[in-house]
Amino acid sequence: MKKETLAELIARTIIRYEQRKAELQRSEEQSPPIKKPPSS
Repeated sequence: MKKETLAELIARTIIRYEQRKAELQRSEEQSPPIKKPPSS
């Protein structure tokens, strides 16, 4: 099994982060935010 390069690891992490961000935005649009940390 080939060892992952740092670039591949970073790329996967970024993709996972972007997908999760998109899911959070979708769920926020569907339901009103109950508790949200201040964006300051």
